[in-house]
Amino acid sequence: MSTEKTKPDIARVVNEFVNTIDGLAMTLAVSTKALSIDHDDAHKKIREFIDSHGIAGEKDGKKTFRISSHEFCHDFGIMKDDLDRLHAGMAAVPRGFFVAMVSQYDAFLGSLVSALIQLKPELLNASGCTLTYADLVRFGSLEAARDFVVENELETLLRKSHAEQFKHLENKFAIELRKGLPEWTTFVELTERRNLLVHADGVVSNQYITNCRDNGVKLDETIRPGVKLELPADYFRKAYWALFQIGVKLSQALWRKIAPQQAEEADSNLAEISYNLLRDRRYRRATALLDFADTVLAKRHANEKYRLMFLVNRALVYYLRADKAKCAEILDTQDWTAASLVYQLAESVLRERFDESAGIVKKIGANSSPHKADYLHWPLFAEFRKSPQFAEAFKLTFGDESHEEEVPGPEPPPIEPTVQ
Repeated sequence: MSTEKTKPDIARVVNEFVNTIDGLAMTLAVSTKALSIDHDDAHKKIREFIDSHGIAGEKDGKKTFRISSHEFCHDFGIMKDDLDRLHAGMAAVPRGFFVAMVSQYDAFLGSLVSALIQLKPELLNASGCTLTYADLVRFGSLEAARDFVVENELETLLRKSHAEQFKHLENKFAIELRKGLPEWTTFVELTERRNLLVHADGVVSNQYITNCRDNGVKLDETIRPGVKLELPADYFRKAYWALFQIGVKLSQALWRKIAPQQAEEADSNLAEISYNLLRDRRYRRATALLDFADTVLAKRHANEKYRLMFLVNRALVYYLRADKAKCAEILDTQDWTAASLVYQLAESVLRERFDESAGIVKKIGANSSPHKADYLHWPLFAEFRKSPQFAEAFKLTFGDESHEEEVPGPEPPPIEPTVQ
């Protein structure tokens, strides 16, 4: 069996993180829906039981009831216990998923930094870890010693608070990470809330308030020591998306800094993630990443192909959000006459010059990109596909009219909880 180390693959690390927190959010959506159904059913059973076996009354101006006979108390007690368990579960399940989501971020960060060190081992030169000759003898090889130093480096990083981790990374990699990061304060607060949930049952402490305020978090005036924080669905959605963005943006910034020769791999990974958001019709989510790709990373793409790809997809997401003015504004930043046919096609489609678009489709032909399946499935062509110009161009290019038989696919599964 080979002992060769696995080649560092940052794209794999990022994709595993994205898929895992997406999976956690999706599973929570399913779980909360099922719990809500069971909760409503339990309430219904109790109401029906009270209607049949309860005697209404009043005490201190409040409505009361009592069971009409002792023979029914046992069954009522079981139903009430079931309802109490459901209430407890409805509070505990989101908490468990939230803590798991932050834990996945921690695991991701460790894997990301480990992969970066593999790409640039000289980063260990600044490590505070020192080894004696006896240590080297004990390890038996320089590779084993190096692994020990890497583990020590990761432990040092992960023992810090999440805010301190960013400062550590900025110093280690000589890069600004927090500047212009709109998710920063949300990230700090959610990681501090995670600590409260794990160590203090969600009860606010002075340390939580201090750490939040020191990092620019504006807390609601109702949040003070002793208050117990909850996890409503809208908060979970906000936290999930902050972690998603932090993971993707952090990896992109560090990847390009440490291994500029892999800029094309970084572009490909970001393009895949943002396209999947477009495909799943999560347009507001896609907007954030495509704004980042087309503005923050504007001069750091591997080549012109990727620069134009992100520009087009950014214009597309605003088009799909019915913001055609913003779409046009983005398109106006580029001279499309010098671009390849595929980008000229994209520009004409987004400006809804469908006669021109059809002509370009015919020029591109059947043996170049976009291919037949691309015309049928890319979100870029969603409106164009509905036009008679598309039907004619598609038939002339591919020799059939199969696009007319296409039916919309099923709604994508929920990614985030929709009930509290």
